[in-house]
Amino acid sequence: MTEKGEWKHKQDGQPPKDMRCELLIAGVAETFVGKAITVDGDDWLWRLEEGCYVGLPLKAQVIAYRVLCPKKTRGEVDALKSNWYDDPSWEIEETEGFDEYRDELETYRQMCEQAWQWQREEKVAARGKVMGLENPVTIEYIMEMEHQIKRALDAVQELKDGLAAAEAKIDRLRYPGRF
Repeated sequence: MTEKGEWKHKQDGQPPKDMRCELLIAGVAETFVGKAITVDGDDWLWRLEEGCYVGLPLKAQVIAYRVLCPKKTRGEVDALKSNWYDDPSWEIEETEGFDEYRDELETYRQMCEQAWQWQREEKVAARGKVMGLENPVTIEYIMEMEHQIKRALDAVQELKDGLAAAEAKIDRLRYPGRF
């Protein structure tokens, strides 16, 4: 849902020029979205967004407006997709402020998840071929165990490196003239 400001009436002052606003028009039941393109005293001229009924004479017909959050740019949507791709730990289509792109973002998430699933299946099949196994559950279990062993070995190496650095520091403190 797009964030909306408070309703403002003509007597509240001029609308912000070139900001997307929801418009309440005299004698019309529905609201429209548009931008104030000229503001001259009490006369406001609005440009409606595509898809709105444009046969209305809008000069001085708008009786109230409220500012809508600025629509996200294509660059902002692409940046969101890139950030999510690197860390897909949330439902991208639920990202606040991107409501207008919800369907596109949901489709993008589903396509990425499907591609990752296919990549995983190909990797499991290739690894199973090397191991001479066919059961994907067994292959995935072995691959997970290999991953955990690698992480444990990396942690042990990090501890060894830290111990070596600590021993070197102790030696420098113990024998200040030697190093």
